[in-house]
Amino acid sequence: MKDSEKDMRTVFVCGLHSCAHALREPDVEWLNVWFANGLRSSALLRLRDEVHNRGLPCRSVPRRELDRISGFANHQGVLMERSLPAPGAQVDIATLAIRGQQEPLLVLALDHLQDPHNLGACLRSAEAAAVDAVLVSRRRSAGLSSAAAKAACGAMEHVPVLLETDITASLARLCKAGFWIAGMADEAEKSIWECSFSFPQVVVFGSEGRGLRRAVRTRCDELLHIPMMGQVENLNVSVACGITLYEIRRQQAFNGRDGERG
Repeated sequence: MKDSEKDMRTVFVCGLHSCAHALREPDVEWLNVWFANGLRSSALLRLRDEVHNRGLPCRSVPRRELDRISGFANHQGVLMERSLPAPGAQVDIATLAIRGQQEPLLVLALDHLQDPHNLGACLRSAEAAAVDAVLVSRRRSAGLSSAAAKAACGAMEHVPVLLETDITASLARLCKAGFWIAGMADEAEKSIWECSFSFPQVVVFGSEGRGLRRAVRTRCDELLHIPMMGQVENLNVSVACGITLYEIRRQQAFNGRDGERG
């Protein structure tokens, strides 16, 4: 796949809805735009006209070329390549550590998520819940690919994403700065309903299959689970992420902006 996933300096956005939304974002450097030959969709034709009117580099190519460039993602006939700030250019762990001593920050950490659709959905939930930053493992994780960007539905352009080589070290630095680290684990004894979240707060999710790694667990102040009332044993990680983030925000709104640990 040509997603520049090794250095993460560019990302592909594909699909009509995602591209139309991303095109409205200010201060974005668009490097390339491709449309499939023989467009018939009126919405795609309007999008192409807008791209032309803005003077963006645009080409029409065979659909199989879009398949190849996007890694056979569901591009719907349009693919756009944009630049991304270098990891940490806008925010980094040191900045979060300092800000956390002054503001009730909420940080999401995603350790070794494998599915780009789950990554994108988690970023979408994070942006909707106004998360201050998302930490993503650089290695053995889904990258900021076209599939992740499509699932994020524009959230990747709004929420700061920090690509971390060592999530455990990043958590240790935030813990030292006063962040409370909560790890999500199905087997945890305490539920999110029984926890009074404090701020600054980090909530950590592990991989889809194995969950939190042992090294990450040791950096958590507390392990929590989501109560399951039906017959299934657990939730998809992106669903669990949204539920957890909104429970934290609900408590924060109810208890006051700063929150208190009870």
